[in-house]
Amino acid sequence: MCGAQGASGAGPGPSSAAAAGGAGAGQRLGKLGKDPGVPTDFLPDADRERAEARLREQLKHEYELRQQARARPAAGVPP
Repeated sequence: MCGAQGASGAGPGPSSAAAAGGAGAGQRLGKLGKDPGVPTDFLPDADRERAEARLREQLKHEYELRQQARARPAAGVPP
């Protein structure tokens, strides 16, 4: 008996609703929008990556300057 229902297409399912072309076929469910509360900081962002690279270079330069100043002997201090 189950085989007869499946073959006739009378059972509920996505194929029977699409084939029937019911009234709901032409209606839109609604427009989905973006949720401003969702965190997106894990997604790639070219602008943020450029800013981070600039900051990284600046910090690297400052670190190198401090290391060079540290390596030089202080003037006026006897060894």
